[in-house]
Amino acid sequence: MGYTEMTKQDIAVQKQLLQQYQEALNTLPTGRLTCKRKQNHLYYYRITPTGQQIYIQTRDAHLVHQLKYRKFLEEAINRMEKNIRMQEKLLQNYAPYDPRTIQQSSEIATFSQKCIPHSLILAV
Repeated sequence: MGYTEMTKQDIAVQKQLLQQYQEALNTLPTGRLTCKRKQNHLYYYRITPTGQQIYIQTRDAHLVHQLKYRKFLEEAINRMEKNIRMQEKLLQNYAPYDPRTIQQSSEIATFSQKCIPHSLILAV
C-alpha cells in the first residue's frame, strides 16, 4: 500500500470518527468548565453560552465529567478537521516517486524512448 492509499484510508477513518464525535457532542450539555480554588478546596463552575457562571454542586459531579468530555471532543474535532483539510490538500499536490509512475508520465516516457538504453528502462 502506497502513501496516497494510506493517506486516503486515514482521511476516511478520521471522517468516520469525526461524525461519531459530533454525534456524541450533540448529546452533551452546552457550556464549558472552569474551576476556582478557595482555601485549598476546588470548586467547579459551568460557564453557559451566554457567559453566566453557575456553581456545580458535588451531587452534580457527572456534569463535571460531561463538560470535560465535551472539551476533549471539541478539541479532537478541531484537530481532525484541520488534519483532513491538510491531507486532502497534500493529496492534490503529491507527486508519487515510484519508478512505475515516473515512467508512465508522458515526459519521461518520451525521454526514455529516445535517450535511455532499453536495458535500463523498467518494465511497466
